[in-house]
Amino acid sequence: MDQPWIGVTWDRFAAIKRQMLAEPVRLCPERALLLGRFRRRGGRGDLPPVLARAQAFAYLMRHKPPRIHDHELIVGAVGSFRRSVLVHPEFDALTRAQCLARGGDGRQAPLPLALADRLGVLAGQCGRRTARGRDLPPAQALWFDEADGGRFLPDFASFLRLGVDGLLASISGREGPFFEAARLVGQALTAHATRLAEEAERLARSSHEARAAELRQIARVCRKTPARPAETFHEALQALWLCYMGLELESPGLVSSLGRVDQYLYPYYVADLIAGRINAAQARELLLCLMAKAAEVTRWRPSHDEAPRPQALAVVLGGDDGAGGDGANELSRLIVEAATLAGLGSASLQIRLHAGSSPRFLRWALETTWQGGLSVSLACDEAVIASLTERGCGAADAAGYVPDARGGVAVPGVSFVWPGAACFNLPLCLELALNQGRCFGSKRRLGLATPPPAGMGGLGQVLDAFGRQMDFLLGRVVEGLRAARHGRRRWWAAPLASLLSDGCRQRGLDLAGGGARCDHGAIQGVGLADTADSLAALQTVVFENRQTSLSQLTAEMAAGFSKNFKLLGAILAAPKLGGGHPLPTAMARRVSGLFHECLSRRGQGEDAFWPGMNSGEGGRALGLRTGALPNGRLAGQPLTPGLSPAGEGGRSPLVALRAAMAVDNRALGDGGVVDIVLDLARGGGDDELEMLCRLAREHCLGGGMGLRLLAPPAPSRARS
Repeated sequence: MDQPWIGVTWDRFAAIKRQMLAEPVRLCPERALLLGRFRRRGGRGDLPPVLARAQAFAYLMRHKPPRIHDHELIVGAVGSFRRSVLVHPEFDALTRAQCLARGGDGRQAPLPLALADRLGVLAGQCGRRTARGRDLPPAQALWFDEADGGRFLPDFASFLRLGVDGLLASISGREGPFFEAARLVGQALTAHATRLAEEAERLARSSHEARAAELRQIARVCRKTPARPAETFHEALQALWLCYMGLELESPGLVSSLGRVDQYLYPYYVADLIAGRINAAQARELLLCLMAKAAEVTRWRPSHDEAPRPQALAVVLGGDDGAGGDGANELSRLIVEAATLAGLGSASLQIRLHAGSSPRFLRWALETTWQGGLSVSLACDEAVIASLTERGCGAADAAGYVPDARGGVAVPGVSFVWPGAACFNLPLCLELALNQGRCFGSKRRLGLATPPPAGMGGLGQVLDAFGRQMDFLLGRVVEGLRAARHGRRRWWAAPLASLLSDGCRQRGLDLAGGGARCDHGAIQGVGLADTADSLAALQTVVFENRQTSLSQLTAEMAAGFSKNFKLLGAILAAPKLGGGHPLPTAMARRVSGLFHECLSRRGQGEDAFWPGMNSGEGGRALGLRTGALPNGRLAGQPLTPGLSPAGEGGRSPLVALRAAMAVDNRALGDGGVVDIVLDLARGGGDDELEMLCRLAREHCLGGGMGLRLLAPPAPSRARS
């Protein structure tokens, strides 16, 4: 701890980034092959799931090679390549390997995977069904993430303060499968850190003097953390990374946020400054090294026709400091600078706003990230905390909430959300309501047999049919998810993540077994603005102006508006959400209210499903299976995300925020986000930035839950 900091190398990160980008993204079978080998060599299937998973994790961490790349100061690799897409066959990723074996569908180049590795993955999974095959019944109204083991945010602050040894000491003397599993995974994580220390010492013997000194310091840090409490900024970052690495290897995608890093890392940073061990530039370099490590974890969903992309870990800044002041500090600025300089897409910046937030920090952060092409999310403390406390979270727990990278809300070490990526198709309910429970072009009845369009004489009858279809489909989705949740308890467990949950440690249960103190599901409504605009168009064009009949409009929708352009023009001219007209606002409030009521009737406590409207991912997947809508949206086009307005409305902050405030944000227990394109090049730079900051604060104080500020393409930024 008393060793002086090794001199900062100013081109270190540039060298790391060059090496990373020089290598292609590759499918990494290492985890799958090691787990397959474990099963073949004696992995027992008769153990409780938490203990079986712990033994598999311990085998993985003890046999996974320790990797240290050139120049880096934060060490430990999730995959065997610099940019790896992990294969996790116990979920749905076996389909991914099979897709590669077929060579893809021609629209996306397959990632390289050797035939021997492909066969090894298949052999390790032989006779086993994936998570989707085991647990999920068909539910056409549901979009479900391929590797969705849920959403969980560990209590990283306690992990750094106590270390693995301290966490295990808190369960000393307690017996049972969970506690045995917790000891296994904790010891396995520290054993891998020791192997990293040994590898650093080996490399130091053949490195030049400056790098050898760095490697010796890395070895010292890894021998200490994560086993014992961190005391320096470097130790804290290294322990944080090893913890996340272990969580990703245990349950890929379970953790998508590092939490309030500027709060729990700040004491280590200040202590180093006072002791003269570090300065701001050196701290920023360590943060850049952490960003590079995060960029090594790559996500890929070929079934959604997506290109591989870095896992964007949420990094939360600012927020109420517990005494009414602002939590933004000097470290907050260093983190924003590091994320902007990195340019790797590995950090998703989330800024918590409240009545005491610093306007200067918000303005500086938005301008800095815009120049770097980063998107930023803003979460509003007052509305989110009120929503959490209304649902039974304690005041102290709710005050420490974290908006995660998926737009939902988590309480560190307290909440576990499963499923973590279930999205509900709101416009589909309207399509079914207008077509007697069938999708356009299909003879199969998916919903209820509601009256034909000719039998609906007003918007009230349409809304009644819409509400019945929503209630029926949500009932099917909740029933299927609840069955999947209980089925998953028979085989899935996350012992390392559970060790980082105080509720699991107290109750002796893992996350899947109900150990978390706040355990619930969440379903995101997708296409709110499309639905509200469609209902407003029906009222305006059909029932008020009588420009067409409901039967004729439905026929045109089924045909995709291919001929009647006059009718399409009338529909497009109807009032839109966010435009200031009261009709679509009332429709949005009605739709969101129905969504909340339908979910509220379907369980409390751990059987509850909290509503949310923040998904930016489900809109494209669900849009592909949704027909044309009465608002003029054509079949197959993406649905509107979250609380955002349709079309170009998201490019106008005022229109977007009007749309978001059309609904009761506090009823959205899992968050509600509106997207705004942060294009300062269009409207006068400083003035637009000042207006956006003011509108964001007004939105926050007015009861809004959150905003997602999307960066425009690089050419647009260059013009400014």
